[in-house]
Amino acid sequence: MVYFFIEYGNIVWKYTDTEVEKSVRTRTRLIAICLVCLLPLCGCAQLQPARPIMDVHNMDGQRIAVGLAWSPDYMLSGRKDIVLQRYNATTDMIMALKYRRVDAIAMDVAYAKYMCAQMPALEMIPEPIAVDQVLAFFATDEPELLAAFNAFLEDFIGTPEYEDILRRFDEFETSYEYVEIPEPQDGGVITLTVEQDLIPYSYWDFSLKKIIGSDVDIMRYFAVSMGCRLEIIFGSYTSCIANLLTKKADVMAGGLSEWYRHEVELSGNALVSNNYMDVDILLVVMGDASLLGEVPDTLVEYEAGDE
Repeated sequence: MVYFFIEYGNIVWKYTDTEVEKSVRTRTRLIAICLVCLLPLCGCAQLQPARPIMDVHNMDGQRIAVGLAWSPDYMLSGRKDIVLQRYNATTDMIMALKYRRVDAIAMDVAYAKYMCAQMPALEMIPEPIAVDQVLAFFATDEPELLAAFNAFLEDFIGTPEYEDILRRFDEFETSYEYVEIPEPQDGGVITLTVEQDLIPYSYWDFSLKKIIGSDVDIMRYFAVSMGCRLEIIFGSYTSCIANLLTKKADVMAGGLSEWYRHEVELSGNALVSNNYMDVDILLVVMGDASLLGEVPDTLVEYEAGDE
């Protein structure tokens, strides 16, 4: 209802509480109707359909998600045929793929296989979009150890032991096949720092109750060649960097990319080894989105900010 009365010769409108509520609701409805009408004009009325990847070398403006500061971010930044979208966490990239905000996610083959094994809705495109290379960081007071490691790689790459590491890396899906590498117990010690959850490069195996992985195996073989045993300090990426800077560790390994070499060498905070493994960068696409469900907790730990 509306009441009005005369005040100093003017008509003054006075609304009851009920009428005010009606007015607010009416204005809200009008705003909502206007927004709905405008959505088609701004292209937000419906999601853009995901476009199938026809050629990984010429993608004609397709939207590719990458982890912020991960190696695919560096490797694909110069591509003019894609629209690169950066995310802070793997879970964000998966949700963007599910709801068709991106056409694919770019990541290294090991993580792609692990993620697809955890979530059957995701599929890998087998042809690599790029190839990364893996290396190690050495403490600045260990130039002789670095030289010894580079010399070791020249002899080690191509051996049956090295080829077996590559086989186990390639066959990995959810766990890395562990092989016992005997180490001398009466020699020196080389201290390695690695991440505890960077499967299959370095991670804590709960059944074995130890750190295992492809990079760990390479470092064990190196330690044996030096007549030493390997001591491992594990933790997050930032704690590994701290261990190296404070000289608690001699070397840091675990999926470290060749694309970090330039920045690390410029900083002077570490010495950088030669490359010792090639790693394909693949695209992960959505298959049947109805199979996705919840993102497994095991993937929540892999945040781009920790890379």
